[in-house]
Amino acid sequence: MTLALPDSFPSTRLAAHAVAEHVLCPVRYAAVRRVGLAPAPDGVVTPEFALDSGARRVVGLRGSDVVDSIDGEERRTPVTTLRAAGQFLGVAPGAPPLWAATTPLDLDAPLALDVASMSELAAWFGTVADALTGFALDAPQTLWPEHFDLAINLSLGGGEATFGGSPGDDDLSEPYAYVVPPADPVPDGDNAFWNARFGAALPHSSVSSAESLVAFFDEARQRLTAS
Repeated sequence: MTLALPDSFPSTRLAAHAVAEHVLCPVRYAAVRRVGLAPAPDGVVTPEFALDSGARRVVGLRGSDVVDSIDGEERRTPVTTLRAAGQFLGVAPGAPPLWAATTPLDLDAPLALDVASMSELAAWFGTVADALTGFALDAPQTLWPEHFDLAINLSLGGGEATFGGSPGDDDLSEPYAYVVPPADPVPDGDNAFWNARFGAALPHSSVSSAESLVAFFDEARQRLTAS
């Protein structure tokens, strides 16, 4: 992870989000009725799931390729469009009927995926994953395809708080770590810390390591526990 992101990062993030929401997630949902994804060293993948045949399958976006692995036998193809990615994986593109799609379902629009930007996106999710593990070792992590963020939930402050990281969205254009309190977004009245519409955010440009994210999450937990 570097502090200066490539100029192609925003368009790559949007393309990767669309593939995750409209192609990868539907493959897993069709098989096991689950939607969560996971970060990979070079992209985003489904957790391994079982097919009716008993075979084990993982599909993912790795670098600039769509990858399909069944019982360890891998095939891949370059990302071009949602339609082509869906045909390669054997699924009709489209978000599951559990939420209103957050990315456009433009089947034949070229997907602008830059390898260097995908590397930075994967590195960011990796840093967030390491920080969440250091912060709350046993909490299950999920990369949600609708929001395209990696997060955990913890019972704190009289409710459930969410800790995670996003590669950027309508709230902040650059990647950021975040904490969403159970209720009031400023539980202790400190708007300098609770600086976002949804709670607290720490931008990518202020993150030096996974340890700095752990410190951010720890401070939020202390504030929520004390409030």
